[in-house]
Amino acid sequence: KWIIHTTASDHPMKGFRTIVDTVNLLLAAGISVEWRVAGITAESTVVRVAKRQLGKAYPKDHVRLMGRVPAEPLVHAMLEAHLFVLPSYMENSPNSLCEAMLMGMPCIATNGGGTPTILKDGEEGLLVQPRDPWAMAGAILELIRKRNLALSFGKAAQKTAMERHQPERIVMQVFEAYHQIIKQ
Repeated sequence: KWIIHTTASDHPMKGFRTIVDTVNLLLAAGISVEWRVAGITAESTVVRVAKRQLGKAYPKDHVRLMGRVPAEPLVHAMLEAHLFVLPSYMENSPNSLCEAMLMGMPCIATNGGGTPTILKDGEEGLLVQPRDPWAMAGAILELIRKRNLALSFGKAAQKTAMERHQPERIVMQVFEAYHQIIKQ
């Protein structure tokens, strides 16, 4: 069984419907999958809407809603997963993607908003169009079938994230930004 992890919130732009539609496509392709979603529960609006829209086609046995998860158990849950997927329709600077990259997880994300500035397509992971479960399923199948490629993406993403998130570097960037503002 392939385990996919997403950390999301109860907002329609975070792509929960893409998750359930992608799960159904993967199941139809014969892929055994469990998609774990931290941050939402069965009571979340996006879940209730998807269940109402899909009826019996909702893949309840293959989507595990984890609710809010404290930091340490979240790290363990992410490390159990084979892939991290960010299905959001729009993001600025997605913390969950940065966290997955820091952990060296193979990542797939949608190329909405600022996400392409975080994850380099074809080098550190795969980017797909938002709201496209077929593209998402295709990217997942590619990384399932090309495990070495997935692992190399995870290593490259981790290297980039470790450099990007160095505390000293961040502090210096903030100081430089304030310095530039004061100079004006």
